Formats: sequence, structure tokens, C-alpha cells
Amino acid sequence: MTEQTANTLENLALDTYPDMDEYNGWTNHDTWNAYNFCSEDEGIYHFLKDSLNQRELSQRFFMVFGFNERDIEARNVNFTELLTALHADNQQAR
Repeated sequence: MTEQTANTLENLALDTYPDMDEYNGWTNHDTWNAYNFCSEDEGIYHFLKDSLNQRELSQRFFMVFGFNERDIEARNVNFTELLTALHADNQQAR
């Protein structure tokens, strides 16, 4: 991973999210869509769910999906909300 890519990931993981319309109870469409793609494949789902914090989740997410794949504008994804949802799934499975 280049330093520029690492800096971009850091900024995306810690970025604040612009005011956007909620979508199906999520911060926005991109966050909702990111969760859908994360949960489509069991291996990817567990890989992302094992993230310990939003920075790690964003790094893993970009390794799997890239920056602008699958109709997801990565800079709009709320990784805090996404991580909370993945960890909530983990609690419900117990």
C-alpha cells in the first residue's frame, strides 16, 4: 500500500459525513449499499466483521471493494455505523 493510499484511507475512515438524506434507516444510500455488499458473501462478511475499529474496517473494505466499486461512493460510507451494524449482527448470533 502506498503512502498516498494509506493517507486517503485514513481520511476516509475519520471523515465527517456531509448532511445527507437517510436511506432505509441508514445514514445514506452508500452506507446501506455497503452493508448489503458486505453481507452478500459469508467470507467477506466475516473478514469485515472481525474489524476492531472503523479505520481497520475501512482498510479491509477498500481491499475487498476498492474506492468506487459497486455503485458505492466510498467517501460517503459511514464506517462507524457500518461497524456498529456488523458487530450488532455478531451479538444477535450468540
